[in-house]
Amino acid sequence: MPNLRRTFACLLLPMLLSLPRGAISDEADQPGVLALVGGRILTQADSGEIEGTILVRDGRIEAVGPDVEIPEGADRVDLSGLVVTPGLIDARGVLWLPPESRRDGGDDGSLDILDGVDPYAEDWLDVARSGVTAVAVQPGNSGLFGGRGAVLRVGPGGTVEDLTIRADAFVQAALGVNNASANSVLRYQQFEQLKRALDSVKKYKEDWEKYEQAKKKYDEAQAKEAKEAEETDGEADAKKGDGEEGEDDGKEDDPVEGDGEGEDDGVSEPGSTSRGSPLQDEEEEEDPEEDDEPSGDEAAAKKDEGGKAPSEPPKEPERDETKEFLVGLLDGTVPLRIEAHREDDLRNAFALVEEFEGLTLIVEGLSDPGSAREELVNRRTPMVLGPVLELGDTPVYRRDRARDWPAGLLAEDSRWAIGSYGERPADSALLRVHAAAVARGVPRDRVLRALTAGAAEVLGLEDELGSIAEGLRADLVAFAGDPIDPASPIALVVSGGEVVYRNPEVDPVAEESVAVVDAELPDRLPRRFVIRTRRLLGPGGSIAPGAVSVADGTIVAAGESVEEDDEIPAYDVGDAVVTPGLTSAFGTFGQGRAAAEVAGADAGFLRAVDAFDPTGRTVRELARGGVLRIGFAPAAVNVVAGAVGAVRLGPAADPVIDPVLGMDLVLSASARNEDRYPASLPGQVALLREFLGLEGGEDPSARRQPGYYLSDPAIERLDAVRRGRADRLRGGECVAFFEVDRPAEVEAALDLAEELEICPVLVGPGAIEDFPDRVARLAEGSGLALVLRPMGPGPEATRRMAAVVSAAEAGARVLFAADDAEPLRLLAASAVAAGLPRGSALDALAVGLNAIGPNDDADAPTGPWRPGAPADLVVWDGSPLDLSCRPLAVVVDGELLP
Repeated sequence: MPNLRRTFACLLLPMLLSLPRGAISDEADQPGVLALVGGRILTQADSGEIEGTILVRDGRIEAVGPDVEIPEGADRVDLSGLVVTPGLIDARGVLWLPPESRRDGGDDGSLDILDGVDPYAEDWLDVARSGVTAVAVQPGNSGLFGGRGAVLRVGPGGTVEDLTIRADAFVQAALGVNNASANSVLRYQQFEQLKRALDSVKKYKEDWEKYEQAKKKYDEAQAKEAKEAEETDGEADAKKGDGEEGEDDGKEDDPVEGDGEGEDDGVSEPGSTSRGSPLQDEEEEEDPEEDDEPSGDEAAAKKDEGGKAPSEPPKEPERDETKEFLVGLLDGTVPLRIEAHREDDLRNAFALVEEFEGLTLIVEGLSDPGSAREELVNRRTPMVLGPVLELGDTPVYRRDRARDWPAGLLAEDSRWAIGSYGERPADSALLRVHAAAVARGVPRDRVLRALTAGAAEVLGLEDELGSIAEGLRADLVAFAGDPIDPASPIALVVSGGEVVYRNPEVDPVAEESVAVVDAELPDRLPRRFVIRTRRLLGPGGSIAPGAVSVADGTIVAAGESVEEDDEIPAYDVGDAVVTPGLTSAFGTFGQGRAAAEVAGADAGFLRAVDAFDPTGRTVRELARGGVLRIGFAPAAVNVVAGAVGAVRLGPAADPVIDPVLGMDLVLSASARNEDRYPASLPGQVALLREFLGLEGGEDPSARRQPGYYLSDPAIERLDAVRRGRADRLRGGECVAFFEVDRPAEVEAALDLAEELEICPVLVGPGAIEDFPDRVARLAEGSGLALVLRPMGPGPEATRRMAAVVSAAEAGARVLFAADDAEPLRLLAASAVAAGLPRGSALDALAVGLNAIGPNDDADAPTGPWRPGAPADLVVWDGSPLDLSCRPLAVVVDGELLP
């Protein structure tokens, strides 16, 4: 899925609204006390769903329920009509990690991810606006035994300690990843290496246990010996006292020879350790020479064999800080988190659990578990699923997964969480996008639990996060709609009791029920038929009961009142949503190499539709995803790239709707070339002005001469085509598509549009936030159009999306473009979350290119269903704006798409 990363990154949903507003009230009488009143609270705890109040004090939930007493002077927030959940938890992301720390890995478990955290980064702003309040971060899987992971908060930083919810939360490892992924021998070698590493930790633990035992025995023996010596000395003193003046009594009978007169050293009692005693002599005989210091186990052996304590303390093993921590793996106090995708890797992970008693395992990846799937479910092994939707180039071990692959891994009692697995910190804001994809095959309430209480359980933080209950950390989110729907705006985010995002302009919206239905259409549709539904897309993106009548592959009528004939079959699809085929407004759709002319910067003679291949893989996937119309554009390698055409997808009898819908005029850097003219933006502008006839000058035919031989008549014919299309563009007979990015490029496009007195279509749409007045003026006057394409994450994307919404409010048409059906729908969802009305987004998806360009028939219907148009329609099991919903049936020319 090319460019999918940028598409999903555009879905930084509520982040596109405004900056965090900090405290709700600057005049609070009780700072640190917050009362959230009136929301529908999904506690994810035993209390279930309640209507009531959440009282927060000093970062913790003090009370929750329908009858909570609110202290006078508390910050009070009315959440009536909103859905309140615990803060969402991204079970794997890279928030707070700079680029140099995101891929760090190792083989000995020594890395601590907290050493790489940048507490001053600002990516948390985007993540907070998406409802995520905690992220699990860890070393990369570039090594075998990566190191320590941690769980960090989403909110203002300052110090690493301020951000850390749980340090040393788990140890990261990997099996069958990276270079070893395609080779079973190398994957087994990875397992053996990881096993040896754990064996080394086990040996380290055993050595220290033996040492501690030997040390304990040695210390006990020393204490006992000291006590006996003390008792002996006491008895000797007592005897001296009894002898009074007869100090020499018994001396003549003493068999022990002394060194000097009057000494009584030889009168020691048995057990005495005084010099020259029999016990001392015996010990010296047993230890005639000094040995090296015995280790702990050797000392213990001596004690057992001789019945006496060793004379020297056991030797202390060398300390290893890394192994000291990793011992927690064997005690079960620190989980081992293994990324494993194939069946053999997963079974090897299970083998480690069997061999190392006490090991607590968390598995992630699981792209192709094969027959190990059942064992995984039966063991109730905690899982972290993701990425559910790929954000870039797909590794070989994650290819060919079914789109609903998580459903097959989950049982009713499975313990699991979802990770965004992004490569950029802001990608944690896409967590709900992945969750919506999981919800295709898993009930939504279970998906929400996986984002909250389930994630907390997997990470060992159920006593801290994941639920709305007394004493837990106050991480809370208020949604205007279904929490799993990426289009649902977010009104409030609280992290650790602190309001980190608030948008008071979000209005409560009624949740749309997801229609899990069977379309019940026949395998082959008749020549004439009617489809009835309680959810038909109408003018302006409205949803209402209605029907669509089809005859001979064309639309006869559509709407609330459609005449029906008893002889014409009618199919009632109930609550399924029926729309025309969706439209992606602009792109090459995997065929850019064919739709390009590289011989010169002015390719005004080119028609992209001449290179269109309806059997291409990207085109076929688009049709299966419900996208049946595209704006097919030339590749953006030339300043005048050529003609953009409107094309139908699927097995359409006539795929080309309009071969020259407009001209693609490229002002972005992709059309600059140091090896040919132009190499700069001023050169691009000059070339466009010449093409459009806005200025004279020398005959530019030298630049128009292609890099291969053509006869003069052929060149004249190509120039005639160029001139004809320029005339049509100036006369408003076709559309000017300006591909722009940076502010100077946007300004140049607006200058040209105003000079020509035409309405441009800005593709990108570039930095329009720098020109709000000019954009609004064009939008209000003549219908400026903006084609929104995938953007990278960060503040720039935030500003641009907000500017798009503002332009739409001023009257601009907003269209969406992507090379895949899912990112196309997600772009529309992101615009809704940013403030675009749902109806406007649905209308843009359905009407699409029909909303731009000249309209020769002023009386022609402007809605999504035009009588006489090809019968291209889609039956959905829910709203196209919700990623968890899918096409149940795709109809092209009145026939079902296989």
